Amino acid sequence: QSDFGTEYYYYFRVDNSLGFQQKDELAANLTVYPNPTEGKINVEFTLNSVQNVQIEVYNLQGQVVKTVKIGQKQSDNIEIDMSGLVKGMYLLKLQAGDQLVTKPIVLQ
Repeated sequence: QSDFGTEYYYYFRVDNSLGFQQKDELAANLTVYPNPTEGKINVEFTLNSVQNVQIEVYNLQGQVVKTVKIGQKQSDNIEIDMSGLVKGMYLLKLQAGDQLVTKPIVLQ
């Protein structure tokens, strides 16, 4: 029996939000610099209202390598020292209330 003419299609969804829905209004008000970095990064954000804010940095294996609990804020500029981590790619996740945004970070 021949399967000539049979075609298979595979569909994949790629998502970088680590299981949370990303909100565009927060993404527009989040800046991470310098990126790429050799150690320290600045995370600057502005929200529409005061919310409980937390930052987590993940390696590409999905492990949390840094956690910064900021608390109740509407805006801030936080410095995170990544110099003790292995060089490579990371994902920064900022969660503010039910809003979440992820940004890639390159550590050189």
